[in-house]
Amino acid sequence: MAIWHWASEQSPLPPYLLLDLADRISAYDDWMFAAAIAARAISEKNGDFELHRRYGWYLRNAGPEHYATAEEQFRCALELNPADPETLGMLGGLLKRAGRYKDAAECYDKARLLSPGSLYIRVAHAGMALLAEIGDKRNPTTALTLYRQLFDEVLANRNTKTDAWSLTVLGECAFVLGRPADALVFFADAARLSANPTVLKSPADQLDLLGAQGFRSLDAKMSQRSCANYLLRQNFSQATKALGILPRQYRLVRYPRSSMCRTFTSEAGLTRMVQSVSCTGSLTAIIHKASQSTC
Repeated sequence: MAIWHWASEQSPLPPYLLLDLADRISAYDDWMFAAAIAARAISEKNGDFELHRRYGWYLRNAGPEHYATAEEQFRCALELNPADPETLGMLGGLLKRAGRYKDAAECYDKARLLSPGSLYIRVAHAGMALLAEIGDKRNPTTALTLYRQLFDEVLANRNTKTDAWSLTVLGECAFVLGRPADALVFFADAARLSANPTVLKSPADQLDLLGAQGFRSLDAKMSQRSCANYLLRQNFSQATKALGILPRQYRLVRYPRSSMCRTFTSEAGLTRMVQSVSCTGSLTAIIHKASQSTC
């Protein structure tokens, strides 16, 4: 932060170094701070699709109140580069979270044509098919077929065991196919492989959406809670970050390591907080009380 306050007074600034700084800030879930840096990068080099795409990504993660501006940035990026499947996937994810499933499906379909082998696009497409079938109160046969095909292909790939993203895809597939215990194992393996706490963000968000639509709601909450406990046992410092990107009902208040409240300074204390909440409950009251502690 100090570096940014000093650098922001300088001009010109290198836009891609600014983007790198924004990425570092976003790792701590300060999405609006990251977005402010990305906006400055755009002012230094307007007309760069990557800058607009990343700006949209930060805004999307900053919350629903920023969805409209995020969508503008994604569409601006697509005007500059219509053939970018990553931007299409990000826009699809935004529209999906906004409940605009038809628009989201169109984005994923376009992305799938551009990058048919992308795991991210394929699992997102399967998720959209599932949400659409649930929304129409149909038996989700098409979605389950897509998830089964994806699960079998990824599981058969010998490189999957060393790739965190592939493991999260397996986790989401296993959950949808009614194997929540296996899903937990895949998510935990992914978390151990990757130092990036956002490795669980996409599947965690997806489970949240599916649970909200009534698809295996109890399993979703139980899997998320079990995953949180597992990460706490394996790596406390990583768990405090990973928990921050789980669905809202399980989100803990995050503090920089140097100023964490005493409530969060021991694995046992944090584990007790997670375990004290029922599957259908909320950490909101506990978080509020903990955040009032002296830091």
